[in-house]
Amino acid sequence: MLKKPVIVLFCLVTLSLAIIGCGGGGGGTGSASNPAGPTLTSGETASLSGTVLFDNTPTPFATVNLYKSEKAHTAGMAQMPALKGSLLAQQVIGDGAWSTTTNGEGVYNFTDIPVGQYTLIAMRDENHQFVQTGVLLGQVTTLNPQLTPTGKISGKVTQTIGGVTQNISGAFVYITGTSYIALTNSDGNFTINNVPSNSSSGTAYEIQVISAFGDASAKTGITVRPGETTNVGTFALAAKTTAFQTLSGSLIAGTGVTASELGGIFVMLTRKEDNSLLGTNTDASGNYAFSVTMPGNYVVTAVNTDYIFEPGSVMVTLNSLSNSTTNMAGITLTTAKDGSNVSGTVTWGAPTSGWTITEGEIILQNQSGTPSFVARRPVGAISPANFSFTRVPPGNYTLRVDPASNGYQSNALNVAVSSGVDVTGANLSATFYAPYISTTSITGNVLTLNGGPFQTAAPLTQASANGINLTATGTTSWTTSVCKFDISNLPPGNYSVMATNLSGTTKVNSNQKTFTRGLLPPTNITAESTDTSITFTWNNAPFVSEVSVELWQETTQIVPPQNIAGSSHTYKNLRPGTEYSITVISHYPNQTITPMAQYSFSTKSQGLNFIKARTLLAEADIPSNGTIFGFEVYNNKAYIAATGMTTGAPITLFAVDLTNNTHISTTISDDGMSPTAIHSLAVHSGGIFLTHVTSGAPMLTKLGLNLTGATSKSLVTDPDGFGLGTVSTASVRSFDNRLFLVARYASTYVCIYELDPANLAVKNPAFSMNTNKNYVDAGKSAEIAYDRSTNALYLICVETPGDAIDVTVIRAFTNADLSLSPPIIGTLEFSQRILGASAIDGKINIAAYGGSPAYYNGYSVDSLSGYQRDLSSILCLDYDAQGRVWICTAPGGDYDYFHRVDQGLIFIQSLLHPDYAAPLYSLAEDLTRIRLDKTTGMMYMLHMAENNDLATYYYDSNY
Repeated sequence: MLKKPVIVLFCLVTLSLAIIGCGGGGGGTGSASNPAGPTLTSGETASLSGTVLFDNTPTPFATVNLYKSEKAHTAGMAQMPALKGSLLAQQVIGDGAWSTTTNGEGVYNFTDIPVGQYTLIAMRDENHQFVQTGVLLGQVTTLNPQLTPTGKISGKVTQTIGGVTQNISGAFVYITGTSYIALTNSDGNFTINNVPSNSSSGTAYEIQVISAFGDASAKTGITVRPGETTNVGTFALAAKTTAFQTLSGSLIAGTGVTASELGGIFVMLTRKEDNSLLGTNTDASGNYAFSVTMPGNYVVTAVNTDYIFEPGSVMVTLNSLSNSTTNMAGITLTTAKDGSNVSGTVTWGAPTSGWTITEGEIILQNQSGTPSFVARRPVGAISPANFSFTRVPPGNYTLRVDPASNGYQSNALNVAVSSGVDVTGANLSATFYAPYISTTSITGNVLTLNGGPFQTAAPLTQASANGINLTATGTTSWTTSVCKFDISNLPPGNYSVMATNLSGTTKVNSNQKTFTRGLLPPTNITAESTDTSITFTWNNAPFVSEVSVELWQETTQIVPPQNIAGSSHTYKNLRPGTEYSITVISHYPNQTITPMAQYSFSTKSQGLNFIKARTLLAEADIPSNGTIFGFEVYNNKAYIAATGMTTGAPITLFAVDLTNNTHISTTISDDGMSPTAIHSLAVHSGGIFLTHVTSGAPMLTKLGLNLTGATSKSLVTDPDGFGLGTVSTASVRSFDNRLFLVARYASTYVCIYELDPANLAVKNPAFSMNTNKNYVDAGKSAEIAYDRSTNALYLICVETPGDAIDVTVIRAFTNADLSLSPPIIGTLEFSQRILGASAIDGKINIAAYGGSPAYYNGYSVDSLSGYQRDLSSILCLDYDAQGRVWICTAPGGDYDYFHRVDQGLIFIQSLLHPDYAAPLYSLAEDLTRIRLDKTTGMMYMLHMAENNDLATYYYDSNY
């Protein structure tokens, strides 16, 4: 940005002005696409943009000035005739002032401005202006000035001393909170020019005066009407009531200067401690005076380019205030030596198509060895355009075009100036340098600018949108006519983008091009489902925190729109095995276009509400008159064991592949006839395991999962077997991929062994106890159950305590540790034939046959309290992957049932299966028909189909 040549003079009398505006137009030039301003200091920055209007119509090529509030009245001082356009004005203003010009659409833009309180002034000409104070940059990002016709404010400043009223010249008069100022003339009169009319805004002005000779109350409620002068009357100064010191001095006529020339020269006072400023004019005799209210070091400087001042300034140090006058040393005026003129032309090269050449600026600056000198001259938009510098001291200079003024740059031209010799023909040829944006396009989060010329090597072309700096992207594919920027940090909305090329340290800005950062749709929609619910998740578009969702089934809207704050939503109570579509619609404030994304997903076709049936084995596959005593499912294979009903008939073992409905089988030697308390089946990752009877001897046999490689070990004999002797009950079980054997042996003893599945060796420790009961029955008198939720192992066996009354006792092994002495956690009446047992969440459920008279029954025992609840007509029971309980009722009538029960053992779901009186095969009463494939979470319930095939209900119990 170009720093505008304006000056601000601070009042030493605690003049605290939050001000905007300038009196009488502004120097310097620019355009909306290339605003000018000081070098950016470190710290947080912000931007301000808008459209300058007159009668609600955009005003092209209007000047817009932005001042820090504390600099505003300094800007007003800089427009006074003595300082306007001077190098001193530029030096005094320092940082804190920016200037630009609206483009053809009346749009202006300030970027990278330090946050703070500012004043904004817009003007089309002296007669149409706008002022706004207290602009909090960083909070306010848009301001649309409405120009109004101007008027004037006039008045008079006097003081009465000894009954005589005197006119006060050189008094400083200003509109509070603005930079509209004036100095009183020799008659005490003042006029503040070019004041925006406030007759329709309802905001009145306040006028204040500062003078070395006294104080006066402010004039309030002042209204200015277009084209009229408002006279506020007289400010009557009264003696100062606070501590002060008057600094008095005079100008002295020197060579070539007469006494009559000493009046009306502008004199400036600076306090070095804080750079606060005050100005006044000398009276007719060349005298001046300032009144100060703070001690410090003060410097007085006279300003007039027609004279040389010797010394250039005078200084005084005030250590205290004494309400008296301190006389300053005199300053002698002599006639300034005439310098040389430097003139020439600028030829503007052809710009990029679409760019309009505007007024530019030429800079003449001293080279090393020549006293400091910097001057600027505006040049017209015609080509060639003439320029001229006057009173240039002798020395060597550099002449160049300022690229920040209109987007053109030139090579530096060396100019040598000799005393009294004018320089002509200092001609410059300028080439177009500013980037021009012809069109824009957006793909995702990338904004592409087309036009040029763009800088493709360091330093790259920069860009900002509404003052927000953008990050360059894809720079390897940039060309001089195409560049790209990441806009992922821009919220949805309408923006004006501006590109910037760097010429040294000078920023050269492009035109502004509008684009819309559209609201993006959600992305990455995924879903997970159960049989009755679907949970959809998605990624919201940047800056989107709320969406609306709709659920559809084909062309029917199932659930109306719902607003969701987040990125997921679950629909429940849906139909199993049904495809649904979700529509997710992005929302953002003030966005009328709401992009959407759709995604289709189906509920599961398996689950509690979608239980299916399938055939495992055809009736013809099962041995004639056989009895199925074992059913296990592991890794999508169902393993089924059946005995023959004739003496010596072998066990037939099936492995049914549930993925392709094929099966294999093999036979294991057995004594045949009906299953006994010895028969059992278990599946482990290490193989298939059976207990059975061969030649009257109980055996444990292992096969591979493919039903090959059978090896057997006797439960009776030793050393090759287990050496248990007489065995009346035996079961092999697999829990949590651990293999266990439970058996009743030697009449009254019960043991639990953990086995090595590789070689059937007994692992230590082993458990054995005397039950004092010799129980011999067709059913099992000892069984084990495992609680996967607590890692507890339970032993259920028939015992005879000291009172000699047979009972069925439940003992618990914490952490399935067989080295422990298991406590009794529950006792069932009578000796029971144990049909099956399972456990979860500290509850042991047992299916049994016993009592007096004997009947099928069941029990649910709490392991902590010992509380038991009786169940009736139970054959078996087990849990699915979610711990939901299924039971199978005992035969009765024409049908049996599988029931799902709640924690109170109330039926909540039932599955019917036939119970035929004369099947060609049968299911053993202690067959556990309900099995969970723990590797897949699939639940299976074995039954006979209506066509006598062996079938199973099944569902996915993972949810």
